[in-house]
Amino acid sequence: MERSVIVPPPSRDIGDSSPARSHGLASKGKLVVTYVFLVGLPLLVLIAVLDIGRDLRAPIAIGGAWNVEADLQALPTPCTASLTQSAPSVLTILQSGKYLALTLDRMEGSGRVEESTVTAVVSQPGGAPCGTGKNGVYLHANLDRSYDLMSGVISVNGCLDCARIPFRATRQRSSARIGR
Repeated sequence: MERSVIVPPPSRDIGDSSPARSHGLASKGKLVVTYVFLVGLPLLVLIAVLDIGRDLRAPIAIGGAWNVEADLQALPTPCTASLTQSAPSVLTILQSGKYLALTLDRMEGSGRVEESTVTAVVSQPGGAPCGTGKNGVYLHANLDRSYDLMSGVISVNGCLDCARIPFRATRQRSSARIGR
């Protein structure tokens, strides 16, 4: 009878430099490099962006409807004809960041809010006498600490005989506020 001899597979030592062994190390190295670029680098960028923007503050939310108290009859120009036709006047503000779109009765315009100061210009719809030119109606106001009271002046640019009219506006209470 013949005996068969079983030969065990060759053993691999740690120092073995066979092609299969070196391919495994190269694969692990690529994996580490890929991980650093796909996870570590975006994480570092995120940390840098957050550090740069740590002092940024959102502008005050003033969007919504405001009741305006002012003697608008004192503005006797064609630019303000639509203001004096309704009482009480309502200032409606739509806000996107620091930029504002305003409607004061039938007059429309734009403005901005910087910290607690609101500046805006409104004009007649359709560009009537002072629609887009120098004779716009300007609002300049400051907000109180509660941001529910705005006080300032309304003036007509280009009208030397027109006085600056003080005004006060209070936010209308509603269940849902625009811009808050």
